[in-house]
Amino acid sequence: MMTENNTSLNAKEVQYDMVNHVGDYFGLEGNASLCDYYNYGYDDSMESKYFCMEVEPNGSSYSDSWYIYANRDTFSETYNDLLSNDISVKIIAFIDKNRYEKNQQNQATLFYIKWVTHKII
Repeated sequence: MMTENNTSLNAKEVQYDMVNHVGDYFGLEGNASLCDYYNYGYDDSMESKYFCMEVEPNGSSYSDSWYIYANRDTFSETYNDLLSNDISVKIIAFIDKNRYEKNQQNQATLFYIKWVTHKII
């Protein structure tokens, strides 16, 4: 998936060198849940058009989680699944150069996603 989207960067590489990767696409794989975190350049003004999911990367801790913002129209099926389930995701995201602000941490815009739902019993 990363090769198909012309990137070799992963979320950890971007996390620890964010300022030098603004605008670059990167891969992230983990568990996602719907959340309502809007801050820095990804602030409340975008909530009407974007939803937010918190993604905890596989093999990492909660402190390495990413807030990924996705267009409500483009990714409506993802949003609907997140309303009732957590999902396992493989995504391609990028830090939007028009939204990036100094000291922002682990916030990016969704470009591409594959997912599997976790049924709640």
